[in-house]
Amino acid sequence: MNYPKVGLFSRFFALFSATTILLGLCFVAAYFVMSEEQALKQLDLRYSAMQAFFKNIESTPIQHYQIHQYAEQIKGDIAIERQGQRFSNNTDFPNIAALVEHAHPFKAVFYAKYQSKYYLLYQLPDGWIAITSTLFNLLVYSKWTVYWPWLLAIVILCASYAMLRYWLTPLMDMFMVVKQVSKGDFTRGIKRIPNNEFAELIQGVNKMIEDLNVMFEAKNELLLAVSHELRTPLARMQVSLAMSCKDKHTKKIAQDIQHMEQLIEQLVEGERLRAGHQALHLTNNYLPALIDDLLAESVLFQRIQLIGEVPDVVLSVDVGRFKFLIRNLLNNALKHNSDDVECRLEITADDHNLTLVVADQGQGISKAAQRHLFEPFYSVNKVAYRDAKGIGLGLCLCKSIVEAHGGSIEVESELGQGTRFVVILPVCQS
Repeated sequence: MNYPKVGLFSRFFALFSATTILLGLCFVAAYFVMSEEQALKQLDLRYSAMQAFFKNIESTPIQHYQIHQYAEQIKGDIAIERQGQRFSNNTDFPNIAALVEHAHPFKAVFYAKYQSKYYLLYQLPDGWIAITSTLFNLLVYSKWTVYWPWLLAIVILCASYAMLRYWLTPLMDMFMVVKQVSKGDFTRGIKRIPNNEFAELIQGVNKMIEDLNVMFEAKNELLLAVSHELRTPLARMQVSLAMSCKDKHTKKIAQDIQHMEQLIEQLVEGERLRAGHQALHLTNNYLPALIDDLLAESVLFQRIQLIGEVPDVVLSVDVGRFKFLIRNLLNNALKHNSDDVECRLEITADDHNLTLVVADQGQGISKAAQRHLFEPFYSVNKVAYRDAKGIGLGLCLCKSIVEAHGGSIEVESELGQGTRFVVILPVCQS
């Protein structure tokens, strides 16, 4: 038999309806349910009517037809043992002698709990009367179980949450995949395809990821091909300029050619680093020696104030790319700092990570600009013409280098209070 397909929104409606009804019933039950102590207080309030009921039975000769009338009157079951005779509307009513063994006195009557039911007993001169109420047994519980409606309500809420989470799991998967796509990772797709309205949406997202991956791979191949082809004419132009006479025009052209070479090299380097850790040539290096070599490269680095001592640790890094990372951060700090103010370089380490901080006291970077700072060709100062001093790929390459080494880089900045770049790299475990 083919059952009709129930859509996701129908499931939601059914779940919310059932949950609302069940929770309503639980709250109503929680209002009316009472403990044994509370039941005795209610019995005390109705004691006069109950005693009158027993007195009426005591003063009237018992007939079989009356038993059902009495049971209807109390909305439960009744048993009367009198002069050796037993009258009851329920053949399963317990033996009154067994009830008397569990009975406790309450004024002129007795109450007993027997096999999870509550009974009231009244002693006649020649026998006993025992009654039990169905409604009474539904509402009265032992003290420790009187909160069962609240526990049931919590169970219902937890079960509803679990069902909603299960039904919405594809959306959560899609959110995680889209988050990875926004970071440039096109290798992941949503593997679980549900049998509901989300299926078409998820298939569309998977198709979009595949198309984006193909498009970016084509873009990368084109970029590498164009970069490779540009090297030959640039080399010829350099040779021609070297053989020509030297004047201010040829010097300007030589600077532009050098700028183009740097741009091509950084574009190619960025594409190489897309392979992540595989693109690195890792060697173990003594950190203090690396920093000393780096700070000795340029006279400008004399304006760098080294805070504290360089940790005595070994790093497993690609030396060329590691130096490019630190060099680029230091040059950026010097560029945006005043000439008479030193920039700061602070390096600390623990058992697992190396933390490197480069700080300047420049104008700072706005929060809006910080979100785009590591994007290629992004410039904080939107100018129509960018000279050879800034290509716009340095920080993008820095981030690629750090991530390829398994680390992270963050920027902390406030307008008018300077900027701090924080780099965290794993320490080589010897």
